[in-house]
This record gives sequence, C-alpha cells and structure tokens, in this order.
Amino acid sequence: MIRSDLGIVFGIGIICLLSDTGGLGQTAGKPGTRRLVNGTLGQSVTLPGCISGENISILIWDYQSSPTSDKVQLCIKYQNNPIQCNKQRIRLNLKDCSLEIQNLTEHDQGLYEMNFRTNQAVDEQVTELKIYERVSLPIITISEAFSDGVCNVSLVCSLEHGTKPVYTWWSGDGKVTADGSHILTDEERRLALSIPLPNNNSVYNCTVGNPVSEETRSVDLTQLCPAHEGVKQQQALHIGLIIAGIGLGAIILAGVGYMSCKKEANHDEAPNTERRSEPPLYAVIGRANQAREQRHLRELDASGGEQNRKAQLTTIYDEIKFNPNLDIAGARPNE
Repeated sequence: MIRSDLGIVFGIGIICLLSDTGGLGQTAGKPGTRRLVNGTLGQSVTLPGCISGENISILIWDYQSSPTSDKVQLCIKYQNNPIQCNKQRIRLNLKDCSLEIQNLTEHDQGLYEMNFRTNQAVDEQVTELKIYERVSLPIITISEAFSDGVCNVSLVCSLEHGTKPVYTWWSGDGKVTADGSHILTDEERRLALSIPLPNNNSVYNCTVGNPVSEETRSVDLTQLCPAHEGVKQQQALHIGLIIAGIGLGAIILAGVGYMSCKKEANHDEAPNTERRSEPPLYAVIGRANQAREQRHLRELDASGGEQNRKAQLTTIYDEIKFNPNLDIAGARPNE
C-alpha cells in the first residue's frame, strides 16, 4: 500500500516538473531542440535517447502524429520494473534510452517525445521522424528538333516511385543551371537545351534523390543529336574529296608503273647498235669486154707505162682507176 502511494506521488511530481519546464520540446527550463531523423520505408530506425540510462527513476516514450494530435504512450520503464511497450515493432534500449522502430510504415512518421527522471534532474527530448520511400532509377523522356546546326532538345526526368524527390541535372561542365543554353522548369524535372553541333559535352545526367536514397540516369546526345543536315553535307563533301584524291593518286601511280614497264620492255626489244651492225652489201660488176681489156693492156705495155702497172688487172676497180676514159660499161666515149 505504501509502495503504491509512493508511485502516485512520484508520478504527480514528474507531471509538475514537466509543467514547470514549459512542456513539449523544452529541456530543464530552457528551449529544447527538436532532432530530425530520416527513416526508410520498410526498414528500421533508431531514435536517440539520453547519454546514459543509469540511475533513471522513470523513462517514458510518447508518440504524436502531429503537434496538435493526442499523445500515445509507446514504452514506459520504472526503476526496478520491466519495460512495457505497446507494439512488437518497438524496442527500448536501457543503455542509452534509445527507441528502435522496425519495419517502418508511413504511419510511423511524427513526433516522438522522451521523458526521463534521474536523482538529479528531469529531462525531455523531442525527435521528429520522417519516412521516405527510396527513389527508383529515373526515366528520361526525350523530344528533339534541329535547326541551323543547333540541337534543340527537351529532356524530362521522371520516377516510378520515391518520396519527395529532388532533381538535379549534370553535364561535363558540372551542375546544370539556368543560362542562355539551358532552361529548367517543373521543379527542375524538365531541361530544355540548345547546343551547337558538334559538342563535346554531349552526356547529360539526371540525378534524383531524397534524404535516404539517390539514383542517376544518363543520356548521350551524340546519337540523339547527329550533325545538322548542312554539317552532314559538308562532312560528306570532305569524305568525297578524300576518296577522289585517293583514287587520283592510285591512277597516277598506275600510269607511272605502266610507263615504266613499257619503257623497260622497249629497251629489251631495241637493237644494240653498238654491238651489231648491218652486214655489208656487195655488188658484182661484170667486165664489158674481156678482149678489149687485154688489148688495152698490150697498148700499155707497148707505150712503156709505169712498171708498177704491170700487174694483171683482175677487177673492174683497177680498170676504172687506170683508164678513166672508159665508161661503166667498158666502152670508150668515142666508140
């Protein structure tokens, strides 16, 4: 009976002390700080407690879905008494007074108030718990247009699921901000850009995140934004000129090779004038009248001609040489 009375008196004393400290969110008569803890849907979270759970006379955890709603007691622990919690998903750790909540749901979001008393003081702490669903891999929807060598593109980043996502666009130059080439709308979900072609910074990333998760999707505008038609034609012209130059060079090389081979062949077939000469041509000149020739010799002997003329004439050449008055046929001009 005496123990029950003491418990009632102790409880009334705690209520009075809490009233003196200013109520929810106040600590030891001074404005308290509200802690913020982010939890992931379907996972566990631990709400911080006191520095040490030793010498605590009483420890209470309450829950409020909003500042104006009624409090719901979650756990209570009296000194020398066991812990009492009203949910199986909730566990109270006496080492540091922390509260663990397992398999989080959206209904667990709200305000959690911890009140405890030691032999020296009474304290109160408030923790705000926010529940977030992890973001999925973002999806980028693309629409495109081309004009005058500039690729005008509209990129829309979206999610299948995720709580309170924050969208951020990145490129090779860093974070994308609104400027002359980029327009961000719809809470930065939509990016409209105009980039000249060709462009080195052709990869754009959409990063979506919340306090408990983050995912990124990339898109390469190289395939999405090929060169403008005019640029294509110019590139095609350059390629055509290169091919024509290669073809012309091949033709020239082939012609030079052909002329070289032909020259070598002609050289092999040409007559060697230094080593080979035409055979001599001979003509037979007959004597017109052998009798007349003998008579002429007798006349020479009779007239006492030169001694070196005594050799017998055997060819028509000597006859012509010694008797120039004879014609080619051997007849005298007067005859």
